[in-house]
Amino acid sequence: MDIYINGVWTLVPDHRGTIYWLPDGSRHKITDLGIEPPIETLTEEPVILPPEAETIAAMERVIESYMDAIAQGRRWDNRWTCVARSGYPNAWQSEAAAYGQWMDACWAYAFQVQTDAQASNRTVPTAEELIAELPTMVWPD
Repeated sequence: MDIYINGVWTLVPDHRGTIYWLPDGSRHKITDLGIEPPIETLTEEPVILPPEAETIAAMERVIESYMDAIAQGRRWDNRWTCVARSGYPNAWQSEAAAYGQWMDACWAYAFQVQTDAQASNRTVPTAEELIAELPTMVWPD
C-alpha cells in the first residue's frame, strides 16, 4: 500500500488483520501498516503438547527407533518390513512372527511404565533406561 510519509509516497506492506502464531504457541494479529510477520510465523495454531504428552511421544519415538535398529541388525529394512512377513507362509515367517511378538511385549511393557509413571508409582525413565528395561529380542534358530 502506498502511504504519504514525510512528503514522499512510500510503498509499505499491508498485513493488517493477519493472524499468525509463533512456534511457542503465542497468537498475534498485525494491526499496523508496515509490519511484516516474522520469519518463523506459522499460519495455523501449533499443537503444543503438555509436558507429559511430549515425554510420552518422545519415548515412543525412542522405542520405534530401537525396534527399527533391532530389525535392521537382522537385515530387515525396518520393523514393519519384518512384521509383514509373519502373516503368510514364507522362509522368514518364524523370524518375523518372533519379532512381532517381541514388539508386542515391548509395547506392553512401555505402556505399563507409562501407566506407573502417571500414577507416580515410578519415575519416568530416561530413554536409555527404558531401552535397557525392554524385553530382549530372541531370534529363532
